[in-house]
Amino acid sequence: MTRLAVVVPTVTGREDHYDRCVASYYEHNAGHEVVVFTAKDHPTLGLAWQAGVESVPLDEFDYLHLTCDDIACEEGWLEPCIEAVEAGMLPAPYTMHEDGTYATFGHPPEGGLEDWKTTHTTVSPFCKAEWWEKLGPMIPLHYYTDDWFSHQGRKNGWPTACRLGFKLRHFHSMVRRGAGMTEQARLHYDCRLYSRVMSGGDWPTLEEAKGC
Repeated sequence: MTRLAVVVPTVTGREDHYDRCVASYYEHNAGHEVVVFTAKDHPTLGLAWQAGVESVPLDEFDYLHLTCDDIACEEGWLEPCIEAVEAGMLPAPYTMHEDGTYATFGHPPEGGLEDWKTTHTTVSPFCKAEWWEKLGPMIPLHYYTDDWFSHQGRKNGWPTACRLGFKLRHFHSMVRRGAGMTEQARLHYDCRLYSRVMSGGDWPTLEEAKGC
């Protein structure tokens, strides 16, 4: 039996979302051993994901998944992810809104619901546990963390591919969604810092990453 470490970041006030998220991963484990590692009340998603990964004994796991507390995985999600990483690719999910309607498939969505289609960014990181040594550390921002993950994958020869069976439902909680800012303000703020790093500039300091 393979072992999967799932990092779930959460913040106070989103307990109902967190409980639903964790329950979904334990329910839809496809016969694999799933262990959830919780990172609570960190200033940004990137800082939470990094802290969560640091709590995982990676050498004891086969796979690593970084999720969000307002996500619930669907039946059959795991095997397409494993197939992708065993083929040397990072899987991008077919993401649905709360009501089950289509939200996104890869990012940016390039049209068509084509399995194994390469795309720029996954919105839900999944990899072999041993790959984190090259994929990490996670950029400490709130947004563009998934962009960073896929960028690091491409650098190491692991492109991102859409997987139709990797289905997630997004409940889009608004509790502390912008990490101390409005959602739009945080997107613009993090875009500037991410662009700086991508152009060869300085890594964001902790105070910069917090932003407020």
